[in-house]
Amino acid sequence: MKKVLRNLTAAAAIAAMTAACVSEATEWNKGHETDGQGNGYISFAADGLIVDDRNETVGSNPGTSAVTRAGNTDVDTYTVEIYNTADDSQPAAAFVYGERGNAPIELPTGTYYIKVFSDATPATAWEGDPNTPTYGACVDKYTGADGRETAIEITKNHTVDNPLQIGRITCRLQTVKATVSFHEALRALTADTSVDLVLGGVNNLVFTDDEIGTVRKNGSTTEQVTPAKACYLKPVEGQKNPLVLYLTTTFEGKTITRQPMSISPDAKAGEFRKITLNLDNADNGSLIITAQIETWVYDEKVDVDVATLAVLSEAKIPDENDQNAPKLELSGASIDEVFALNESMFDENGDCTTPCSFALTAQAPLAKFTVEVESTNAAFAEYVAANSLDTPVDLCGSESGPAKAALRSWGFPTTNIAGQTSRTFSLKNLMSTLYPAYEGQHTFKMVLTDEEGRKTEYSFIVAVDLAAASDPDIRWVGQDSSYLDERHDTYAGMEIKIRVKASKGIASLKVKISGQLDLSDVQMPNEFDLVDPDASKEGLSATLGKDGFGFPVGDEVRDQTELEFEISQFVPLMSSFKGDTDFELTVVDNEGNTLTKSVKLHVN
Repeated sequence: MKKVLRNLTAAAAIAAMTAACVSEATEWNKGHETDGQGNGYISFAADGLIVDDRNETVGSNPGTSAVTRAGNTDVDTYTVEIYNTADDSQPAAAFVYGERGNAPIELPTGTYYIKVFSDATPATAWEGDPNTPTYGACVDKYTGADGRETAIEITKNHTVDNPLQIGRITCRLQTVKATVSFHEALRALTADTSVDLVLGGVNNLVFTDDEIGTVRKNGSTTEQVTPAKACYLKPVEGQKNPLVLYLTTTFEGKTITRQPMSISPDAKAGEFRKITLNLDNADNGSLIITAQIETWVYDEKVDVDVATLAVLSEAKIPDENDQNAPKLELSGASIDEVFALNESMFDENGDCTTPCSFALTAQAPLAKFTVEVESTNAAFAEYVAANSLDTPVDLCGSESGPAKAALRSWGFPTTNIAGQTSRTFSLKNLMSTLYPAYEGQHTFKMVLTDEEGRKTEYSFIVAVDLAAASDPDIRWVGQDSSYLDERHDTYAGMEIKIRVKASKGIASLKVKISGQLDLSDVQMPNEFDLVDPDASKEGLSATLGKDGFGFPVGDEVRDQTELEFEISQFVPLMSSFKGDTDFELTVVDNEGNTLTKSVKLHVN
């Protein structure tokens, strides 16, 4: 409720500004007598109070298009407050603009500033909320008759009432306005999506499907298919106000949790940030999400700002002409999964019994095939660097040297590969080189480019774990044995796949979840046995099973000698529960042998 203080001294002053959307002109008394008591006077100019809401225009030049009305632009309802700079703990005078009266306002001598506002500005608000958006101004100078800016000084027996000096007060948006849209191609590949927009590290709103719009390309232009709901975020006073977008979604089966992207290092009140997320190809051919930000500031359009949000997939944009790019396939396995080496894959002579065969196919002749190697093993990393394998080596090139010699010895095709459209090769020699000499993870980045410029990148990861497997056994797939029971920070896209083996058959596989994660919202107990989940809670099998969290349950676990399951799906749930959460896994085989391991996670 607005405060009305009648017969109190009040005023407003500011430099003359241009282009009003709403204008109120008023008649003022220009002749009066001073009382000689050490006070002075102030009055508004005939131009009065105006509201500039051009920044509410969406999608076209705000300076030339029709105004989209939003919020309260009836200036008669606005509150005016005047503060003495020597003590601004409370206003020296306050009134509602429509009830200001005609008499000049009496004030004690001093320096003043003026605040005008349509309503109290909430920290956050959605388009359509009552009294949203809010407008206002805070001014401490006016333009004098000589054209120079002057502080608002009230001096004894003097009246500041010249319309040419006072000018007008222009109220503008008091918040940062923002919308979020997805291009159709990205929308089609995502699920369970939300966008958290945070201003100044404090004020935030979460966009879900109902608030996120959809756009599509139509020739050289972009059209809005479904509307994007606007939000209003209030800047925090006395600091910079970075605007950061946090994306949470499932993209082609991969979970992304609060992936951050900087929209602006310091967003200002009155700006309209129109954010559109899209798909694009990185230089290496992988698929990334990008954001285009159009920024409207009054009647200016700021340069488009484009930033990369995240590298998400080795796939290609669906509507791009890249289906004929070169392809590389690993026989009997996925090249995108970690290739884990263990003792059972080698004979008594140390030769790898797993073929590790690759098939290369290309629609156009191959122009480049580069290989680059990284390793977590210090000794192997030193060998890689010494032989220049830590930079891309082109197998199609004519140059020779230690890098190509090493790749050739491992099984990579280094001769007669340029211009080919198909080729097979085996890396079983590489496996014998790595195991058991180099424990750790080794990544082989392979980039294939054809003569028409189409390119595909693969990262083939080989993991060497020398720890002897127990029976029963629990492993984090792709990691060495020490990875379990050690605490790890969560991150967007984190994959946690667990493999359980029991040669005598599984009698019980218990899961105990402890720590900060609260499962009460999904009505799930913290302890259960995957062999018989319903013993913990009726109907839990359906919640945990393939149509729920994706766990194997019942006969999919009972008496099995090996199974795999993921707990990656819990990582997004944990994002709001800062601190430690443990997933304790206990397997008991049919002869009573027991093993307990824990996945220990930490959310920053």
